[in-house]
Amino acid sequence: MTTTPRRVSRREQHRVGGTGAKVTARNTLIAYAFLLPFLILLVVYHTWPVIFGTYLAFTKYNIISPPQWVGLDNFKELWQDEQFWSGLTNSLKYILIVPVIQILALLVALLVNRPMKGIGFFRTAFYVPVVTSFAVVGLIWNWMYQQDGAVNTILRMIGLSQKGSF
Repeated sequence: MTTTPRRVSRREQHRVGGTGAKVTARNTLIAYAFLLPFLILLVVYHTWPVIFGTYLAFTKYNIISPPQWVGLDNFKELWQDEQFWSGLTNSLKYILIVPVIQILALLVALLVNRPMKGIGFFRTAFYVPVVTSFAVVGLIWNWMYQQDGAVNTILRMIGLSQKGSF
């Protein structure tokens, strides 16, 4: 005998989760228990500093004395400070320029990875500055520590070394 599946009411459909498990008070409590450590860290390291920092923005505060309410005086002073405007300008430049540089870097990386005519030359020209900088630094340090190099010459000049002792 074949039976048709029982029709599920809308209320019962609403109580069933995405995997078909029934949403019960116990399951909900377990989910909140898993979320609790994150929520505590969120409040301690994000929400509280934002709230307290906003409060401090309207006060005159140093670590020794308690905060004194000054209202918008800090912002009036900030409005007239040249260093603030310089810092704000530099921050805006950073916000505008860094994403462009990163996008260009990704485009060059994609270009280096493409198979095309002359890609060997392009890859060589692209990587030579990276490789030669290590080689040049190594040669400079080697030159500095030679018998007649810069380090031993300076040590001899101040009387800490004799020729041929190192």
